[in-house]
Amino acid sequence: MAKSCGATQPGADRFSYPFNKALEGLTVPRDMFGGDEQKFSSKSHLGSARAKLCQIQDGRWKSVTDYITEM
Repeated sequence: MAKSCGATQPGADRFSYPFNKALEGLTVPRDMFGGDEQKFSSKSHLGSARAKLCQIQDGRWKSVTDYITEM
């Protein structure tokens, strides 16, 4: 039988503080597909305020919407 995931063990939250601190200083540059730069801070864990809906049509990725921003 498989062991339980460490996240369910007592004291597992001791990892969350260092992880959150590392995430909150992270900046990821634009990707080769034109995706926005991703920025994370203590006030925002979204990465980007924009999104674009795409789907595979005829075996290729196609944009279904333009960029969607916060309302």
